[in-house]
Amino acid sequence: MKETVHALKRRNERSISDSTINIARNIGYRIRRHGVVFIYVRDKDIPARTPEKIQRQIKGMTLVEKDGLLITAFRDHRNFYNKIKRSPKQPWRRARMFSQFTDC
Repeated sequence: MKETVHALKRRNERSISDSTINIARNIGYRIRRHGVVFIYVRDKDIPARTPEKIQRQIKGMTLVEKDGLLITAFRDHRNFYNKIKRSPKQPWRRARMFSQFTDC
């Protein structure tokens, strides 16, 4: 798999191996947002027969890919999934649309 220089640097800093990346790519939940693909490994995605050591390594792992190129990889045990599963609403757009009617 191809990866950016940034991804290689971050993987080395965070001690994430190639095999861990491959496992996460195979079992992770894919979400398309903001022009990239987030691959997030949830608890329920990890098979029960997986050794405990590997479970700890891949639980909460997030990979960010664009066009098959790994941009970055990190572990987030604080449930990053909730932040990326839905794009935030844009309240400024709605307010501007209705402001023209309140001036009458």
